[in-house]
Parts: sequence; structure tokens; C-alpha cells
Amino acid sequence: MVLTVVSAGIFLLLRPVAKRLRRHAAALSAENIEYAKGVQEVVLMAEETEVFGASPTYLDAFHRQIDGIRRPMLRTRFLAQGVPALYQSIALLLLVLALGVITLVGMDQIASLAAVVLILLRAVTYGQQVQTAVSGLDERLPFMHHLADAVERYTSHPRQDGERHLPAVAERIGMRDVHFGYGPDKEVLKGLTFSVARGEAIGIAGPSGAGKSSLVQLLLRLRLPTAGALEINGVDAREFRREEWQRRVAYVPQTPQLVWGTVADNVRFYRPHLTQEDIEAACRRAQIHDEIMSWDNGYDTLVGQRAAAVSGGQRQRICLARALADRPEILVLDEPTSALDVRSEALVKESLHELKGTITMFLVGHRLSTLSFCDRIMVVADGRLDAFAPPQELLGTNSFYREVTELTRQQSGA
Repeated sequence: MVLTVVSAGIFLLLRPVAKRLRRHAAALSAENIEYAKGVQEVVLMAEETEVFGASPTYLDAFHRQIDGIRRPMLRTRFLAQGVPALYQSIALLLLVLALGVITLVGMDQIASLAAVVLILLRAVTYGQQVQTAVSGLDERLPFMHHLADAVERYTSHPRQDGERHLPAVAERIGMRDVHFGYGPDKEVLKGLTFSVARGEAIGIAGPSGAGKSSLVQLLLRLRLPTAGALEINGVDAREFRREEWQRRVAYVPQTPQLVWGTVADNVRFYRPHLTQEDIEAACRRAQIHDEIMSWDNGYDTLVGQRAAAVSGGQRQRICLARALADRPEILVLDEPTSALDVRSEALVKESLHELKGTITMFLVGHRLSTLSFCDRIMVVADGRLDAFAPPQELLGTNSFYREVTELTRQQSGA
């Protein structure tokens, strides 16, 4: 009974230290997340950092990030190993005191003394094991909380899948009074309503931060509206099967990404049902087939993030071919020519011109020259649909479009 009381007393005595361990572990968990983001940024921004001469400044900031993670890590490790050692030291001290008490009361029998010492040592060992386990839990608890929060966030917002088959032909796609926000106090899109007919080429323009990227994510069903609906032929898109949606809607991002593999692998992109004929047909539509055939290994040429086999324009057109390989009905392009040279931009524009009328296109562009061939252009400003009309009509009715057009002309003249 005395040993039990004493062990519990030591345990409670060390709880403030254990709480401090938990606080340092929480700080370490948060710093680890920021450090991971920093490492990812170093990888993605290495070339830009070097080109713009920002390496010294960037390195200083990165070293500060390393120092930020070093301090809570050292404190966490020290306390994680120090608390069990402190428990053991206190317990051994009490053991010595207990032996002194035994001597004073006159217990002279060796067997009895040995039994008492054995019990005390076993009690100390078991108590230390419990304390070590508790300290380990204190160290890992913040990480478990982060994981539990992430699991709860994903399970509370499951990917919705409908039961209806997508119509054979999407005659119209649009939005009805769509609102969207990343939080209750941060509404990005406000009451968007529009309708687009099959085969139309629609440009999306607007100032930075207006909500264009959020609009693209809603069109792709990567996010769900907080109110309103994305509609196909007047039916809420959430009612249609996601697998069929993914076969009929394609996307070309602003920054094209290639996986390590052959050109054919990149165009196929983990879709085994696509044949070699499908891949070559898509590359012809993307104006890249002839260049691929000029390479020594043709469609078996290895490409990837750091491969020198392809240029930026070729990478963009390979990604365009990837989007066209499954013959989608709706194609969403985010700044497809923003980082291309003149020849590559001309080839991409030629591809888009040939696609016009055969596929419904949504084209995001800051440079209005990219949107010049569009049937209509929607101007998004402050999360609202400021205008939606043909380009020539916008010149007379929309101030943003008129100002940007005039600025483009001045730059072209200069």
C-alpha cells in the first residue's frame, strides 16, 4: 500500500513536467508542418530563386525555419527522456530511505530483507515503465491530434458521388446562384448565374483575387458550392456519377506537370483503356505529334520533371494532349499560354482554334490576346459576374475589359 501511494505521488509530482513536454511537442508538431512546406517550396522554386538572385535571403529565411524546429525538438527530446530518468532517481532515493527504515526497526533476517528489496526493485521498474509510456504518449499526443483533426475534416466533407448517368451530350452547362467560400467569413464567389451552350468557347477574365481559380475548381467539381448548383442540362451536377464526369471533363493547369515515364505514359496518365491510336490522335490535335516522331525514341522518349528532352511549350502541349486523349466534352484551361514562347503560344492557339465548336471550352487568361477567339467572355470581379458577353460588346460596356484591352494595345505598339 505504501509503495502504491508513493508511486502515485511521484507520478502526480511529475505531471507539470509532463504538461510542459506536451506543450513543446505541440510546438514541434506545428513547426514540422511549416518545415515540410518550406522544403516543398525549396524544391519547386529552386530555379526562380537562383535566377532572381534571391538565394542568400532565401537561405537565411530557411535557416531561421530550421532553428525554429530545432529548439522545440531538443526540448521535447530532453523532457521525453528526462522525465522517466527523474522518476527513476526519485524512486531509487525512496528505496534507499526504505532500506534505512528497515535497518532502524531492527529487521535482521536476510531473507526478509531480500524479499523487501526485490519487491521495491520490481515496483520501481514497473513504475518507470508506466512513466515512460505516459511520457511517450505526451510526446506523440499533439501529432495524434493533428491526424485526428485531418481525418475528421475529410470524413465530415466526403467526396459526393451521384447515382444518375451523365447525359450522352451535355447541351448546356452553367451555374445557378452559386456562392462559395473557404470559411464562414470568407466568401469568394457570390451569386454566380450563367449558362453555356455546347461547343462554345468561353473566356474567363478579371483582376487577381477576383475568384477565377475558385470558379475553375467548381467547374471541375473539385469543390462544392456552399449554396446554389453547378448544372448540366438543368440538373445539379452532384447527381451524376463522378467517374463519368471525370471521363467527360478535362483540365490543363497553368503549370504543366509531367510524371517520370515515356511520352505515351504521360498522355495516357494511368488510364489503361486508352490505346496507342487514342494517344497519337490526341497529340495530333495538340500539335505535338510531328515533334514527338522527330525524337529518336518517339512516343517511348523518357520525360519528367527534370528531363531535358522537352521544352516548356512541348510540355504544355503534351499536357493538352493528355486532356484530349479521352475525348472530353468540356475542357477547362487555366492560363495555357502564360509562360510560352511565341512559337509555342501560336501552336497552342492553333490547337484551340481547331477545337472550337467541337468541345465546350472554359479558358482563363490574364492576357486578353489569349481570349480573342472566344465566343463570349465572363468578367469576374470581387467574386461576382460583372459581365458576360462577346468581346466586341464588352469593349463598349465593361470598363475593366476596355482598360485591359487598351493597355494591351499600348504594350503591343511599344
